[in-house]
Amino acid sequence: MTPSPTTDLDEAGALRHQLADQLAESGHIRTPAVDEALRTVPRHAFAPEVPVLAPSTWHLPAGHRETTESAVACMVREAEEETGLRIPQADLSLVHVLDLLDPGSTSPRLGLFFAPSRWEGEPVVREPDCCTEWRWWPLDSLPEPIVEYTRVAVQAITRGTSYLPMGWS
Repeated sequence: MTPSPTTDLDEAGALRHQLADQLAESGHIRTPAVDEALRTVPRHAFAPEVPVLAPSTWHLPAGHRETTESAVACMVREAEEETGLRIPQADLSLVHVLDLLDPGSTSPRLGLFFAPSRWEGEPVVREPDCCTEWRWWPLDSLPEPIVEYTRVAVQAITRGTSYLPMGWS
């Protein structure tokens, strides 16, 4: 028997609330706007695997959550896998939610952007098939070319905007 779309939406809503509860309980949600966005935006939290996003284009460390890990655990794992940086979960704060619909796509995504208060190590290229170098950039002088949704999110973060829709009519 195939689940009805209503059942799928109910389950997705329950998963959103579970994720928001976990992030709030662990102190990673620090603003009411982020909490509300996570609980009310009926979108998928993470997209399926996709090929290399944008060759020769700057981007932040990013990835897709495994079915057995929290969003914060995903951030910790991806940061270490891609850059070698070690970040304790307790040192991450959710600073932005980007509600993204790519042009021509019918699969919306939520991008969760975390900021570390501290980390160990210096960034190194650990996935040379996906990345050629890491650099630190001032937030008011982002590199070119940069993945557009990354630019939008970083600019929103610098303005203190915790939620932003992108690509919706």
